[in-house]
Amino acid sequence: MGYTALHAPFAGIVTARMADPGTLAAPGIPLLQIDRDGPLQVYTTVDESLIGTVRMGMKVPVSIEASIPQNSPGPLPRLCPRPIQRAAASSSSSTCPQ
Repeated sequence: MGYTALHAPFAGIVTARMADPGTLAAPGIPLLQIDRDGPLQVYTTVDESLIGTVRMGMKVPVSIEASIPQNSPGPLPRLCPRPIQRAAASSSSSTCPQ
């Protein structure tokens, strides 16, 4: 048997290796963790009292504490009204440059 090449279905960066070289690969057992390269997509909920102030396409501030401290505005490409059992809220997403 020869070497096997692994191909991800998207461009990304290997952020974790879960198997050592030479380990037998088996179906359903992850070998690598790959994070998608490019802008991040953030999903959040918006309180019902604020939903009237949110519009598609508006820039929203996003702060990611785990990365380099910065407050990056990102466009709000979509609003998805969806009932949440615990509270009245809508969900939204925003794409932010890395």
